[in-house]
Amino acid sequence: MRLACEASYDAIQIHCAHGYFLWLLLDPRTNRRKDDYRANGQWMEAFFWGVRQLTLGRLLSIRLSAFIDLSDRAWELAATTQVAKLLNTIGVDIIDLSAGYYTVDRNLIYPANDSSTSTFSFSRSLCDELKCLVSFCGQASNLDYFQTIMSSNQLLALGRSFIADPEFARKYKTFRAAEINHCRSCRHCHYFSRGRSNLECGVNPNL
Repeated sequence: MRLACEASYDAIQIHCAHGYFLWLLLDPRTNRRKDDYRANGQWMEAFFWGVRQLTLGRLLSIRLSAFIDLSDRAWELAATTQVAKLLNTIGVDIIDLSAGYYTVDRNLIYPANDSSTSTFSFSRSLCDELKCLVSFCGQASNLDYFQTIMSSNQLLALGRSFIADPEFARKYKTFRAAEINHCRSCRHCHYFSRGRSNLECGVNPNL
């Protein structure tokens, strides 16, 4: 993080989702400590407050798994909401919501169908409770649709859409949406889960 600040990045994201280390510490199902370092212990506020102080003057984004469907989804959403409210109080600029997790053998597990944007409704509800920006992702490439129903402090995150078509944004901006080569959720981009050595795409012939 210090290196990112020294490199003058305008925005820095801390990844606390998908089964990565910080996610394991934040989740009481994996962090079963009973002391100050328990899942909702004092360390959490101190840690993120320290991150905020190190990144002052830059946009700070925290990525969270909204849910992973290892427990009751309502419970998972409530737990994510609790963390998001703390981050909002600390002054984080963006809560970036994803879903799913990686297993120890690096297989990505999605709790919902790839064609759904299951984080949208949850992110929309958080927008009513938080002052910071709330981002959602998950095959949300129908920009015309989402622009009509998004909150003023809600963001749409695109990832695989740009792997499938690096010209996605340019085509949309210049009214050539019909020419966009859309992601088909073949998951070839998760190359390491498939035992491959480099990024691949089932619809982009240049990869």
